[in-house]
Amino acid sequence: LVMPTQQTRMARWALVLMSLVVAVAYGGPQPANNLLVEYMPSPVRGLDSAKPRFGWQVSHTDRGQSQTAYQILVSSKQGGNGDVWNSGVVKSSQSSQVEYAGAALVSDKSYYWTVTWWDGSSVAAPVSAAAQFDTGILNPQWSATWIGGANQLRKEFNIPAGQFSRARLYICGLGYYVVSINGQVVGDKVLGPFTQFEHTVLYDTHDVTDYLVSGPNAIAVSLGRGFYAHGSVNAGPVSLVAMLSVQTADGQTSWPVATDTTWSAINGPFVADDVYIGVTYDARLITHGWDKPNFNSSGWKQASTVTVKGTLKSNIAHPQKIKATYVPSSVTEVQPGTYVVDFGQNIAGYARISAVGPAGTAITFRHGEMLGQDGTVQNLYSNAPMIDTFILAGTGNVERFAPTFAYHGFQYIQVTGYPGTPAEEDFEAYFIHSDLPVIGGFSSSSPVLNYIEHMTRFSSLANLQSIPTDCPTREKRGWMGDAQVSAETVMSYWDMGAFYTKFMNDIRDSQVSINKGGTVGDTAPFYSWGSNVADPAWGAAYTLLWFWNYQYYSDTRMLSTYYDGVKEYVENLISTSDPSSGILVWSRYGDWCAVADGPYDCAYPGPVVSAFYFYEQLRVMVKVSTLLNIPADTQRYSKILDNVAANWNKKLYNPSNHTYNNGYQTYQVLPLWLGLVPQSDYQAVVNYLLNDVVNVHKNHLTVGIVGAKYLLPMLTKLGRTDLALAVATSSDYPSWGNFASQGATTLWENWEDTRFQSFGSRNHIMFGGQGAWYYQYLAGIQITPNTTGYQDITIAPQVSSDGLLSFASGSIATQRGIVANAWQYSTNLCATAPEHANATLECQTGVITNITFASFGTPLGTCGSYSLSSCNAQTTRSIVEKLCLGKSKCSVLADDGVFGDPCPNVLKSLAIQYAGCGGSYLTMQTQVPVNSVGTVVFPPLPLSNLSIFEASSPVWMNGAYVPGTKGISGAVSTSAGIEVRVGSGSYSFAVNGLKTPLECATAPAGDSLVATCPPGHVISEIVYAHFGTKIGVSEVCDDAPMTMEGSCSIGSAKHNVEMACLGRNSCVVAADPVLFGDDNLKYCPSYDLMHVKYSCNM
Repeated sequence: LVMPTQQTRMARWALVLMSLVVAVAYGGPQPANNLLVEYMPSPVRGLDSAKPRFGWQVSHTDRGQSQTAYQILVSSKQGGNGDVWNSGVVKSSQSSQVEYAGAALVSDKSYYWTVTWWDGSSVAAPVSAAAQFDTGILNPQWSATWIGGANQLRKEFNIPAGQFSRARLYICGLGYYVVSINGQVVGDKVLGPFTQFEHTVLYDTHDVTDYLVSGPNAIAVSLGRGFYAHGSVNAGPVSLVAMLSVQTADGQTSWPVATDTTWSAINGPFVADDVYIGVTYDARLITHGWDKPNFNSSGWKQASTVTVKGTLKSNIAHPQKIKATYVPSSVTEVQPGTYVVDFGQNIAGYARISAVGPAGTAITFRHGEMLGQDGTVQNLYSNAPMIDTFILAGTGNVERFAPTFAYHGFQYIQVTGYPGTPAEEDFEAYFIHSDLPVIGGFSSSSPVLNYIEHMTRFSSLANLQSIPTDCPTREKRGWMGDAQVSAETVMSYWDMGAFYTKFMNDIRDSQVSINKGGTVGDTAPFYSWGSNVADPAWGAAYTLLWFWNYQYYSDTRMLSTYYDGVKEYVENLISTSDPSSGILVWSRYGDWCAVADGPYDCAYPGPVVSAFYFYEQLRVMVKVSTLLNIPADTQRYSKILDNVAANWNKKLYNPSNHTYNNGYQTYQVLPLWLGLVPQSDYQAVVNYLLNDVVNVHKNHLTVGIVGAKYLLPMLTKLGRTDLALAVATSSDYPSWGNFASQGATTLWENWEDTRFQSFGSRNHIMFGGQGAWYYQYLAGIQITPNTTGYQDITIAPQVSSDGLLSFASGSIATQRGIVANAWQYSTNLCATAPEHANATLECQTGVITNITFASFGTPLGTCGSYSLSSCNAQTTRSIVEKLCLGKSKCSVLADDGVFGDPCPNVLKSLAIQYAGCGGSYLTMQTQVPVNSVGTVVFPPLPLSNLSIFEASSPVWMNGAYVPGTKGISGAVSTSAGIEVRVGSGSYSFAVNGLKTPLECATAPAGDSLVATCPPGHVISEIVYAHFGTKIGVSEVCDDAPMTMEGSCSIGSAKHNVEMACLGRNSCVVAADPVLFGDDNLKYCPSYDLMHVKYSCNM
């Protein structure tokens, strides 16, 4: 890992602050921007919806503003006045999913639209800049014929002399196509969409106005097999349909091109192409000039008609494009004549090679994600060798090749047959994925978290290829389990509205094709990969993606469009549920690829996972049927849901040991997430989970792909963000960080190291469900429950006051605008001294209020990221606190006479990190978009006399809300912290106070510990809790470390004490291992001492 310096981290912090500043030219409401139609930015090509939906963003120079009305004008000409539709002034705050309600739209037509909006003071914003959308083929007006017969097809045509103002090409090439007009490749899309081809095939719309000339023209199309003509799908041979529309300046439209048997056909240099095996390209077969007019095609044959079953629909989802280019980090000759090229990043796409050599020279390059022990490229997939072959034409000049009709997953290529010695400049790698708008960004003080986020982001991109795939190597299929567990992560990264709209149609089409009582397959589109009766956790993608698209984008049309299909699927689940309990318990994959306890096997079936997704889908059906006003369904699904809840613990819970199924982490987490654990056993179930994570697995996970999404947020909900961070940042097996430790740049398919084994992709998104936790919990950005589309936002970051995370920032560009939050806890100052010298702590202003780290011994790390070593005087921190807190300057002697000698005969030093000096403990920069409101939650902090300021204005002082800050409407104190209600705008908060003195309490095992605060005050934070073997302290309140190296401590100690003590003036906790979930001394062989450090609100 590249460890960022403190300067780098602060630069990131500065960038976050800069991103919150909106530049405007004048005050008041600003013109609406980011105008969208069906989720797509202007110009939208080929729209085939009769009632398209509009969206826009609004901004304002004042805080607390919102849209109160809007007016949309749709015109037939640029600069028009709404001759197609004038919505009138609509009193509404709606700024997305606004449905067109004008005259019937016409095929093959350009429309222009603007929007004006009014703010809360009824002031109108200036009219927006015009956006454009083009209709496609709205009615069955395709006059073209499907043709094929070869992989190169061409047609010459004439455009009469005179001006033409507009030209559109409507084209579908199955499986993949590249189209040229007059020798120029049209557009920058690559590859093509994967659909359930017997139901739906998608055409593209290209603006080709600038490609045409008056007089002779030529159109040329190369076809690749893609998935459509691949043996695993076998929907038909390569096929083409196309029509060209040309409009003159006076508005007359002609159609000079439509595919038919007058087109010419020949097989070209792509002599073989297979999306798994690779491409063979023989440059000797290039026919120069075939894509230009006046070409002699006497050797070509007539195109033949072909049959395509699917219905043509417009493809307005984001196409696949080349989005990044990588150059080699190295080119190494690993064997004589065999070269390995390392591009430094695992990607999906293909490589380009350049060479000069004799005609017939065959260069092969094998793609792979890993190297063998001998340095050669390893490929573990018999069905996907990913080998491309380039046969040179021998022109004497540099020849270049890229395998346009396949894509691979790779970091390395192994090249053989190259004429001469290749150089780095002879290779490039192209990263291909759906061209999705980037909306999310995250950064933190943890380099491990930042790198894991990088790996997750790259794995998500590599697997967004018109469908959400599992991997870009051996399968490339839309595995629904992978899709649903990672969905909320990718919805934090990218605008997924159009993508999931397309994918929902794929799922519905596959459901119709399967035709098995409403069931869906494990994959969509479904072509024999997985079972056509999906595992419940996989089929859940149908229901959950459907609902999340509503939750994130307020998309009610998707709810109504697919209601019947989703209902059929849920009814199928109901029919296969356990007759006695009504709970769905059958399972095929379960928590797929959990940590292997024995011989490697990714399947981890179990009834708890299936029951969990059954319950979640029933909840969704209750919500959606209520929203769509289908009361009979609401009543039915509510009754079933209640029955499942009533029988859940009877069927799945083992009260004798407080476990679900075998007590595996995921099985404990899921019932807690649903809120179905019996209240009387709640603490015992939590104890079992915490002890399993902390003691049995030493702060490591055991989960598979389902638990990978829910474990970290559940630990956070339990108040154990510290433990969630410990699990998330672990760098050894099993963990996300272990991937990084082994050199990974993307997430792997399993936790095990499979570098030299026969199974395991190196680029799988299925463990990527944790990515949403960064945004929703660490940065704290969440959609408020029971609201949609970020209309109401909860900003509740998990601020770490114990030094595990000193800052985090996140931003999401929602349909309403940017939501952002960045927090930093404590400005750390540092002082160090070698043994026998003085460390001086000094403030320029104010006094020292907090000692965040102190160690006399052999401390590790640097300022801002210190950590303890095994050589540490445990009294260091408490001694430094006694000497320095409340002072503007102090000196501390680094000597064993002060601290004792933690490691004799070792050269020691003193490292101290401190805070205060007039600064704020917590600073937070928050942005809420216009037309949204938010609640900013400041978590409990170990501070007395706590106050909150926005800029220089007080918001909270002396335990009460201080009114008067513009945009802020109130603040209350709750169990979650201090909640501040804000309107739209950018806010700069600072939390000040004095460090609360820490109190300590101890008790021997078998006795009871008593924690007490002064009258009128309550326990506000449990800083540390230990219950286990002795830790060697000599004083009651010595500075016990957070991690107990070499001592045994019960994992649920902190949580149990928090449950017993937080919010109370005093509490009594029995030091009994049974109460902490260790009935049989499973976790500690003996219990000697309970030790608790806590603070009181002062």
